[in-house]
Amino acid sequence: MCVNAPVLEGNLVNCLSEILWYIDGYHDTLARRACGVPDQLAHFQNYYKPVDRKHKEVDKTNLKEEVLRNHATTLLLLCEDSFLNREIWTSVCQLLVKLGESLMNYSEYLVEQKSNVETKVPKLASDREHYEVLSQKHHITPGSHSR
Repeated sequence: MCVNAPVLEGNLVNCLSEILWYIDGYHDTLARRACGVPDQLAHFQNYYKPVDRKHKEVDKTNLKEEVLRNHATTLLLLCEDSFLNREIWTSVCQLLVKLGESLMNYSEYLVEQKSNVETKVPKLASDREHYEVLSQKHHITPGSHSR
């Protein structure tokens, strides 16, 4: 990718703002899964309030694994191919890589959870279990005790 520095800088800022906007309100959810937002970016939350703008209702959708993976991949690629490779930007690059890896890990967690739900099939009883249920366990013979 042969692009000049201002375009990369703009792409990085746009990408980061889209990510922070998308995960706003989910910082605790990400942290519970050990995929937390780095502390330096933790104060970028509670900005997405559609209720405050034009009286729209809050969108109650969950984080989508495809969107998270796309955001993480874009951020990681921008960190590799940009001005962030310079020594002066090392700490910022590490911070953004940590955020990208956290998003990627949570995306993988969502895929795993989705596959677990899809593979959970109700347990069907085997033929042997059916036979044991239908077979007689005790043979009761009429006698003086049964009256």
